[in-house]
Amino acid sequence: MQPVASAGEGAVPVGVSDTGEGASSTDVEGPAMTMNGGDVMKTSVAAVRLARRQARRQRKRDGAKRAQARKKAATREQEQQRLDCDELVRRRQADADEALRELEDRRQRRTEARGVNEPAQPLEPVRVSLVQRASRGTEEVTSNDDDATYVEADDGLPTATMGVSGVQRTVKLDIGARYTVAGTNWVAYGDRVSCTAPVDFVEGIGGLLLDVVGVWRFVMMNVFGETVTVDACIIKGCEDEFLIGVDFMRSHEAVMDFRENELRYRENERLVVIPFRTFEGPTSGRIAAVRVARKTHLTSRSVTPIEVAVVAKNGEKGVFVPTTRLGSVMLAATVTEVQDGKVWIPAINGSDGRVKLPSKKNLGTWVPLDEDVTVLEVNGELDHTKLRRWLDVLGDADTPLDDEDDVQIGVEDDGSRQLMIRLLRVFRGLMVNTSACPPATKVQIEHHVDTGNAAPVMLKRRRQAQTEDAVIESNVKTMLASGVIEEGNGAWGFPVVLVRKKDGECCLRRSI
Repeated sequence: MQPVASAGEGAVPVGVSDTGEGASSTDVEGPAMTMNGGDVMKTSVAAVRLARRQARRQRKRDGAKRAQARKKAATREQEQQRLDCDELVRRRQADADEALRELEDRRQRRTEARGVNEPAQPLEPVRVSLVQRASRGTEEVTSNDDDATYVEADDGLPTATMGVSGVQRTVKLDIGARYTVAGTNWVAYGDRVSCTAPVDFVEGIGGLLLDVVGVWRFVMMNVFGETVTVDACIIKGCEDEFLIGVDFMRSHEAVMDFRENELRYRENERLVVIPFRTFEGPTSGRIAAVRVARKTHLTSRSVTPIEVAVVAKNGEKGVFVPTTRLGSVMLAATVTEVQDGKVWIPAINGSDGRVKLPSKKNLGTWVPLDEDVTVLEVNGELDHTKLRRWLDVLGDADTPLDDEDDVQIGVEDDGSRQLMIRLLRVFRGLMVNTSACPPATKVQIEHHVDTGNAAPVMLKRRRQAQTEDAVIESNVKTMLASGVIEEGNGAWGFPVVLVRKKDGECCLRRSI
């Protein structure tokens, strides 16, 4: 063994032996070598970094493989769903074709039975609200088509929107129909039930007789996400109509509430609500209940948009009016548009904790807007410059008002105060008494009290002195002459109460 030469301070000695007898297998051949401690640390750090890079790359490769596997699984699932849907459509069409062949066989047997003097209708037909209509221009009716009769439901029936097989369809509630019936186009949305139809015929308005093809079962979903299962008789000659009859309402003990426009029943200890709308009369559907579409949690001290169910058609604009107190949750009147029987409204939670709004919670009413009402959208263009230009067009906004400095606006911003002052200048006619009545009553506005379906009320006249009768008569004549009130001859009547103020002036009050 030769001595190792010193390589300086910090050098690590490494022994090296020549080959030969007594040499260890772990010895390194070659001359004596030295390795600095700093080089060893650098080598170890580089190895660690390399291992980390390799681990990150491996994780990325594994993540890419998992994403690719999920994508392939989703593609296979979509393809399987498409195949299942196609198979379902083929099966339902085969059931419909088989039912129609059975109907033809029954017709043939009835024809043969009439030849031997047997009755052609073994069962008495039941009545439904169906009327005959002319065929559409796109429908081809051949001369040998025995079923060239097209019928539809009578107008004015309560109508609900339900989801079935992924599409939105309308169904009508007919309390005059003994059984639930549907048109032939509905066979694509349900499954045939292996049971005998309760009747062979249904009779529409005017004695129209329609054959019953069979019984189909439909799984529907209302706007609250609840499942509603309905068995219906498919009738030949009707296409798109679906009438829910008394058999469904009786079996579910359902209640039709025309005040709230809802059909309600209990199933498995839970309340099922089916909103509907009506079409008869000028005020039909003016007042409808608004309920929470699904359970919603409101975070503390925040404004959260919530989805509510509304009985209205798509694209209809209306005003949501809150009528229910919800404690710390505040709701505001909102103008919004209906989509698939639902609208969004803001809810403000003023408490420090979360608040839960349960599904089907009644929040208020919905009032649709008339076509002549224009809804202005907030688009950020309402700035001071455009407001001043608009006020200049309306009228004289430069001539000061009397005692203008004493006007209390309620704002400290000079710009906002000047805008309000200019607005008051334009409508200065509302601030000056020019007749026997206050100026605010001279605006061209008519007040209307919606009494709904309530019966007229006629209250008894209050007893008062003859001198007070003279004061009332004088005030009534003055208001009639000024056009504030007009004479009415309706069945409603409320007595007038004479109230004398502190300054000696008398005013008339009455209940509305």
